[in-house]
Amino acid sequence: MVQLGSTPAPVPNRGFLWSDTINQLHYATVGGGDQVIATGGPYLSLAGGTMTGSINMGGQEITNATAFRFPSAGGKVIIGDSTSAASGNQSTVVGCGSTSDSSDTTCIGQITLTSSPAGIGVGKGSLMNNSASATLVGSNCGVYNSTYAVVVGSSSSANAGTYAVCLGSWSNSTANTAHCLGTGLTNATANSVNIRSSSTTCDLGTSSKPFQTLYLNANVAGPTNSRTADNIISNSGASSSGTLASFSGTGGPL
Repeated sequence: MVQLGSTPAPVPNRGFLWSDTINQLHYATVGGGDQVIATGGPYLSLAGGTMTGSINMGGQEITNATAFRFPSAGGKVIIGDSTSAASGNQSTVVGCGSTSDSSDTTCIGQITLTSSPAGIGVGKGSLMNNSASATLVGSNCGVYNSTYAVVVGSSSSANAGTYAVCLGSWSNSTANTAHCLGTGLTNATANSVNIRSSSTTCDLGTSSKPFQTLYLNANVAGPTNSRTADNIISNSGASSSGTLASFSGTGGPL
């Protein structure tokens, strides 16, 4: 396509498109005729150029693209139906129904991020609110008022737990630096770690890969009895069947 001030001579045996100086698109026919087929340009050459408005693909695909590049300042990546990043400069929102109103965020899946700059959400049906620099991975999860929190698992959440880490399903952290590891548990004690199993059995280590030193400052609890850690005595000597263990000390319970 060329831009000329008057009708050019047609190429033998074929017509071609050209635009004039008032942004009208013409079709020059083989017989020398000229037909205006569109007005109101300007028109983008096949060789490339700079767009001044949006492109509506009309449901068509873009194929064979090497890369899509966005401006470093204020750029957004929005992919999906009913998806938005209204105020999310430098944000990436991918997935049907995902939204972000904050800067530097990443949403993948059906995620809603509000007032959570630098937040990262991956999953479906999950929410993050007022939780800057938080990370959420899983379905039906939530991070609320929990800056720098990390939630990984289905239906788990961190609520008012800055720096909290919640790993597992149906678990909840509700205090600063209150960590959860397991299924179906809640940790409301700041600066602590709560570990629970999902059944009546929870092994720490194996016979071939055991844990090493165990440090305690409270009790060792069994199905029937509980003893403080300091009331558990040890014996480094040998023992035999039917004989009481002997100890080098003279004090302490037996």
